Amino acid sequence: MLVLTPFIMTLLIVEGIIVFFGFIAFIFSIKIYKKYNFNENTSYQYNLAKQGYLVSIIVFFILCIKLPLFLFFVWSMDVVSSLIPGAMCAAGIVDATDYGIYMFIFKILNLFFLSGWLLINYEDSKTKNSSFLKTKFKFFIPIFILLALEFLLEFLHFSGISLTEPVLCCSDIFKANDLGELKLWHTDKFILSIFYLFFILNFISAYYKADLLISIFSLLFMLSAIYAIIRFFSPYIYELPTHKCPFCMLQSDYGYIGYPIYILIYLGAVPGFFIFILELLNVKIEECWYKISMYANLALVGILSYFPLAYYIKNGVWL
Repeated sequence: MLVLTPFIMTLLIVEGIIVFFGFIAFIFSIKIYKKYNFNENTSYQYNLAKQGYLVSIIVFFILCIKLPLFLFFVWSMDVVSSLIPGAMCAAGIVDATDYGIYMFIFKILNLFFLSGWLLINYEDSKTKNSSFLKTKFKFFIPIFILLALEFLLEFLHFSGISLTEPVLCCSDIFKANDLGELKLWHTDKFILSIFYLFFILNFISAYYKADLLISIFSLLFMLSAIYAIIRFFSPYIYELPTHKCPFCMLQSDYGYIGYPIYILIYLGAVPGFFIFILELLNVKIEECWYKISMYANLALVGILSYFPLAYYIKNGVWL
């Protein structure tokens, strides 16, 4: 079983430790959310405030581990793909069971939610009376449930993969024939139109500090970028028209270009999420979030646009 390989065992052990500490934070979060009252000056409330400080440290520890662990998770899936018949990259591992895609989605969602929690914690630390103490612990309650679900899906997924049963490779998962159907949303014109349109709208929203719009367009641009990578840009990265895999670009054969691409997608999208949270908290939004959004997305568009342009200049044709 794949779950017994050193990389996956390491991953599950670390995730198990995270869930364990998260459970401690979860219990304290419920207690603090229900019983903390800033207006009561008693020793019990003072102890609750101290417990809140402990929980904040635990959640900070969880995020500090989760961010690099996500990169280790992606790298590990790529490495163990050599052990599974048929798998050529992490795509074959993700697709190996029905739990894989949901596990991957939960991992990404949890990164955003934990980042949002730390933002609230940071804003709370700037207030004299811990204005957002109950808010941040209320927010952590559903986050822990998502973390526990992610761990459960991860265990079910990896324990369900055999080392002898073949899985689909990325070429079968992202079949060019299926992707090439002449439906509007499959055409290059449509894919590139929404990709560049949402980038421009997001950039303008950030430039003029239109908070609600940047929150919306950040999400739409992130989704359109992932869609465009799979259906349009990946063949130019691989210089092969039938290769439409979003994972192979993480391999050394392609200079690990996938890592900066996906990190830029995260850096470009998370400011929009942060601005949405800061609007709900009704606090001042710092200038840096707008700049991070603009620069990260600009760099992403520049990198992705380079590949088809370079291919056309070199070969004189489009794929």
